[in-house]
Amino acid sequence: MANGPSSEPPNSVIILSGAGREQNVEGVNLSEPVKNYLRIRSEKPDNGGNILGGIFFIIPALLLLFTNDVFEIIPICCLFYIVSVTLVLINGTHMRNWTYEMNQARKTIETTEKIPYPALPQWPQIAGAVSMIAGFIASDYDGIFLPLGIIVGCGFFAYSSWVVIQKNKAFDQAVNALVNESNHQSESNIALSSLNDLNSR
Repeated sequence: MANGPSSEPPNSVIILSGAGREQNVEGVNLSEPVKNYLRIRSEKPDNGGNILGGIFFIIPALLLLFTNDVFEIIPICCLFYIVSVTLVLINGTHMRNWTYEMNQARKTIETTEKIPYPALPQWPQIAGAVSMIAGFIASDYDGIFLPLGIIVGCGFFAYSSWVVIQKNKAFDQAVNALVNESNHQSESNIALSSLNDLNSR
């Protein structure tokens, strides 16, 4: 006699997060810290607030180019700048809170799953700060040293940000490998269970 379809729910499928992809980790043999990390990672705020803030920051400059009465549009320009700063601050607050939660979740995974987070070098930030301070001090001798120090300092800070991004990617790849391993193990257990079920009939 043929057996009817099973009433058990289908097993979930892992979809690793890439650019804006969602993840489903229910029913997979993953620890709670890993699931929490994947959830927080998928909730990363977008840059919509910063983009709108930049637009509202540029609009007053465009208005100044096409008006003859500067004093008449000063209140409008101030309003646009207030909106711009507000949007950037709101987006920055969301990003800071998300970064804090990510760091906490990452530290938990480091402890529970033994996935080390690569150490971040401190010298680029120190070199960037020293460059800006030196440029400010040397500007007493020649004004060119101030913008030069700022440019060099920004270069060091940009390099430091790039290093952080690369190390975050490396850590994410390690977590993705752990998820893939758990997913394959779950699929193997399902296949073995189905085979045992068939052999028992």
